[in-house]
Order: sequence, then C-alpha cells, then structure tokens
Amino acid sequence: MEENQDFSPKKKSFELVRIVSLFFMRFLEGFETAVRDYYDLVEKKYPQKSIHKLVSDRYKLSGTERSILYRGVSTKEENKLRSEKLIPEELVKGQDLYVDGFNQILTIASYLNGNVIFISSDGFLRDASEIHGKMFRSELLSRSIELILIYCDSLNLNKLIFYIDQQVNNHEKLIDILSNRSSEYNFDIEILLSDQVDQELKKLSAGTIATSDSQIIKKAKLKVFDLAYHTLKFHFHPNIFDLQSLLNKKL
Repeated sequence: MEENQDFSPKKKSFELVRIVSLFFMRFLEGFETAVRDYYDLVEKKYPQKSIHKLVSDRYKLSGTERSILYRGVSTKEENKLRSEKLIPEELVKGQDLYVDGFNQILTIASYLNGNVIFISSDGFLRDASEIHGKMFRSELLSRSIELILIYCDSLNLNKLIFYIDQQVNNHEKLIDILSNRSSEYNFDIEILLSDQVDQELKKLSAGTIATSDSQIIKKAKLKVFDLAYHTLKFHFHPNIFDLQSLLNKKL
C-alpha cells in the first residue's frame, strides 16, 4: 500500500508545532546545560527524583523539558546495556516482530499530536507527552496504526504480533481500531491481550521485540527494534531532538 501524503488538513499545523518546539529545544542554552548537569549527577548515582527536582528548579525548566530529563537521561552503564540490544532495520526483515502495543502506537500518536519526541541517551525514541494511561483521540490512534502497518509491510516480516495491555484504560478501543486496520493487509498479524505485557515480552526467546520501555529492554532475552522511530523516519523524516548526540559532544 502507498502512503497517502495528504492524510489530514491539520498536518501542516502539526509540523509547525514540532518545528517550533524543536527550534527552542535546540537553542535553549539553559536546557542543554541542565541536561549535562543532570547527567553528571545521575552518573554519580544520586537519587534520581531529588536531582531531577534540583536541576529542573535550578534552570526553571518547563514541564516538557522536565519530562525529557526524567525519561531521557540514564547512566553510561544503562545506556550501554540498552543500546547494545538495539538493532538496525535490515536485521528485522523476515523476523517475527513482537510489538509493545501501547508503547509504540502512542509514541507515534504523540508525534502526530504535535508533542515533542526525542532520542534518549540510550538511543531509543521516546515522547514527552506524559499521558499516563490516557488515550489520544481515535483518529490519531487509527492513523498511528496505519503508519506502522504500512511501514511493516515494507519489511517482509514473517509475522507481526501486537501485545495489548488490558490494564490500560480504553484498551478495547485500541484493539478495535487495530483489528479493523489489520484486515486491510495481507501479511500475518496477531493481536494478543494480556495483563502482563512486560513479563510476556521479557520471556520471549525467538524473534525481535519492538519497545522503548527501559525495563523490558534491560531484561529481555531478545534484541530490540525501535519501530516507532523507523516508522516515523519512513513516512516523515522528522528532525528529532537528540539527547544522545548532545551528551556525546561532551563525553
């Protein structure tokens, strides 16, 4: 299937929000200094919550910037452990791909909603939306799923398996959208409902996992593919704020 470039009349406004947000993130010197200071304190093993508040208050960070710090900066040891599990696109082709459904779909929905996304210090794409189980509107979820499926169709996967957490509010809506969208494609797609998605993914012994959840990445037996990042790159080639590159300039 071909990508429809004019999927929404709001596309240009979404792009404008992202461009403006990234412009200020890139050139806000105080934030870049805050990232480096926070990393130094994290690396020294100070309590995360305490130093997060200390640095955020010191530099008067916005809510989005505070979220980026907390979710995006890890120790050198943690970065190495997780980044070593991250595999490139060519190694996923022909594999079974097990997707942490909410994690990956909502990251893409966050981008479409105009929220800030960023590359964390471990190399994985994450978002700063802080939705905490809340759900985006149906059209964004549907579009996110469509983008994933179009991209995955290009990978010649053996099988695409979505794990959906039944403990998340309104999970039925996501399953319904995913089921309807999946019927439009000719490759093998499964939807698995579970109340222990993290544990299920950690136990897998064959195939590849798609997630940005740091605990799953850390404890998983399998390699991990950043599906959300590659999906957005495939469709939009976004200019993403990169904490990893920022910190590597210093290290």
